[in-house]
Amino acid sequence: MSDPAGWFPVSEDEHESQTSALRALVGEMGGAPRVLDLGAGDGRLALPLSEMGCDVLAIDNDERACGALRERGVRAACADFIGTPASAGIEGPFDLVICMGNTFCLVHDTARALELVRWVRGVLSEGGLFVIDDILSETWADIASGNWQEGVSEDGSMQLVWAEGDALVAIREGDQIDESSWTIREGDTPMRLWSRGALDLLAVAGGFARPRTDASGCLIVLTGAGD
Repeated sequence: MSDPAGWFPVSEDEHESQTSALRALVGEMGGAPRVLDLGAGDGRLALPLSEMGCDVLAIDNDERACGALRERGVRAACADFIGTPASAGIEGPFDLVICMGNTFCLVHDTARALELVRWVRGVLSEGGLFVIDDILSETWADIASGNWQEGVSEDGSMQLVWAEGDALVAIREGDQIDESSWTIREGDTPMRLWSRGALDLLAVAGGFARPRTDASGCLIVLTGAGD
């Protein structure tokens, strides 16, 4: 993350729902789980989990975010887990790996996503869990209702661009808006709008069972195949 505003990428209501759901999940695990928070920002979820007694290692690619975490007593490492997970120097096993705040959408390249999922499977303890936001139901319901259409917003503050033939989008704001350009270009930040089917395939190829939605409806939970 490069912008402190991006360290809190969800609404307050979404944050409360996710925090409550993760606390319930950790409570079911018992003990003091070892947790890896990928894309932690300055501790939106790492802090409450640490306060519960979890042994948390927070990862972010912004040194300022990692510094803020350390100041609050959370272990943090600055690493590009999306680009080079295997060489990030992160050692397991972890009982719980989380990738929240829609961070998983930034893993837009499917081959790299598979590499990341396989790596996560490798650092999980037996019976461990990999958890991401429920980025499926709300997003695709919005698309079906007509949102996420390509174009520039009425107030001129945002431009949405889709990749041709793929579920990839880029959002441009401010000076980045260019109404002569309607393809994802260098400098844009592509995001993959993962579908249920694509996520199922990714999970199974990465050594997990098919994902399930937790009881709260706001988390997608992956467990290792055979665990």
